[in-house]
Amino acid sequence: ADIICKRVSSLTPQEYAQCRRLTFPEDEGTMLDVLRYTRQREARGASLPAGWTPARALMARSVGNGRLLGWCLLDHDLHSMIYVRRSARRRGVGSALMCELLQLEARACVHPHDDASWAFFRRLQTELGYTLKVGYGYQSLDTEEDDAED
Repeated sequence: ADIICKRVSSLTPQEYAQCRRLTFPEDEGTMLDVLRYTRQREARGASLPAGWTPARALMARSVGNGRLLGWCLLDHDLHSMIYVRRSARRRGVGSALMCELLQLEARACVHPHDDASWAFFRRLQTELGYTLKVGYGYQSLDTEEDDAED
């Protein structure tokens, strides 16, 4: 897959729509909000508040046909979420996006949304040797704290 990095405010209408459609359907929060918020702010000509970095989208596209296979959002607070098309999972797309993300911003904080994504990030932590920084919202069903209570 080819990885392309763009400021969210620079996404074309087609790229914006593709990223929205590929977003986890139950995600009614951060990812879609940041997409909308960033585009609306830029359209009004508003600058970012002090200390914020521009939100960026990393898009993994098929080399053959350019189809969006997955994408990652890095928001202004360095929180990141990764979505991969179901048919492209377990083919290295998420790993490639994560590697690009860490090259772009080593301080990125990830947001797993279920046990499968939690396992994905934990596996990559071991393989890539980075420290997993997990954001708010998701608690794994198999945390060490849960094991200690048994």
